[in-house]
Amino acid sequence: MSVPDHLVHFDSASITTDASAKPVAPRDPIDLEADLLRAIRQEQFVLHHQPQLDLRTGEILSVEALVRWQRPNVGLVTPKDFIPFAIERDLIADIDEWTLAAAADQALAWNRAGLPPFGIAVNVSAAQFHSGDFVERLVRTLRRKGISAHRMEIEITEDAIMRNSDAAIDILQRLHALGVSLSIDDFGTGHSSLRYLRRFRLDEIKIDRSFVAEMTHDDSAAGIVRGIIELAHSLKLQVIAEGVETSEQLKRLLDLKCDRAQGYLISRPMPGVRLEQFLEEWPRRWRTMIG
Repeated sequence: MSVPDHLVHFDSASITTDASAKPVAPRDPIDLEADLLRAIRQEQFVLHHQPQLDLRTGEILSVEALVRWQRPNVGLVTPKDFIPFAIERDLIADIDEWTLAAAADQALAWNRAGLPPFGIAVNVSAAQFHSGDFVERLVRTLRRKGISAHRMEIEITEDAIMRNSDAAIDILQRLHALGVSLSIDDFGTGHSSLRYLRRFRLDEIKIDRSFVAEMTHDDSAAGIVRGIIELAHSLKLQVIAEGVETSEQLKRLLDLKCDRAQGYLISRPMPGVRLEQFLEEWPRRWRTMIG
């Protein structure tokens, strides 16, 4: 695997795309499975990274990684064209394994480049999370690569947690004890119980992009965003809004005292080697955004 382009967000419920990734015409499932198996063996995946902004300070505190498939004779393929299939064919665990090692490699590359030790958000699939040895494999990878657990942010969807909530509580507690930050992704689209939400050892809730997209012209969406922020803060959790694309959305989130934001307004996902330039330019862009 190449070092500069690693880390992943690939949950099928919240796929993020960018201009560099492109859809692929449907192919026979047998061909697609063969190509995907070859991609796993040959490590044909790359990671693009999307900065996450602290709305209180204007600083970039972390990045989320999003997977792309560098498919031979096709180019960079968007996740929606292969991740659901990988889940269906029980291949997602292999991509997860690549992801953990890739995340650590990218952190090391940024360390060598002198970048700040910001957090690295990695979305894990339900299959990986409930595999029975996820925590052990994560610990082995971090130790082997020499990366602090405090830099790792694990994102998991509501539905993945609620698939086996009692087991999830145990896993989350073990991750929390290691110092790993924990986030519920796409919050508001699943069916988590408030009773369980109170018991989960979490650090952050991510508001689903669909609510953010509609919040400036739909009162019900705005009410949901406001309610999620108030609920999270009452539980002493941070809130990040994903899919922020307009200045109006950003202003509304600032007014609602949302903690963090992520989306095209801040930056499209980028290869890891471009992050240093982005960080150099960001303070000026942030001053322009807030006037």
